[in-house]
Amino acid sequence: MKDILNKIKLFDVIRAVLLVFFLGILLYPTVSDYLGRIHSSQAVSSYNNEVKGIDEATKKQMLEEAQEYNQSLVNTTKLYDPFSTTGKPSKEYMNLLNVSKDGMMAYLQIPKISSNT
Repeated sequence: MKDILNKIKLFDVIRAVLLVFFLGILLYPTVSDYLGRIHSSQAVSSYNNEVKGIDEATKKQMLEEAQEYNQSLVNTTKLYDPFSTTGKPSKEYMNLLNVSKDGMMAYLQIPKISSNT
């Protein structure tokens, strides 16, 4: 009788573990998306707060520096592929428009498709 009860308990434990495992697999995309959205909204909020604290003269200077950098690329054949894993962008590029010093230069809003990235 004890052997039967132990087998049933073992079977119930295995079934519970498998249930939790497969529920985890099933819910992972939803939970991951939710956490990603939270992180993204916090990053955008932080960026907005940083930008609001910058005076107009500094904004204008940063924009002029970015435009000068873009002009310097016009006659050059050395371009950086942002999706390449072999090279890194220059420090000058990484410092342009980098308000909060975390690498975020801007965020994009597309109201027509309800996108905030």
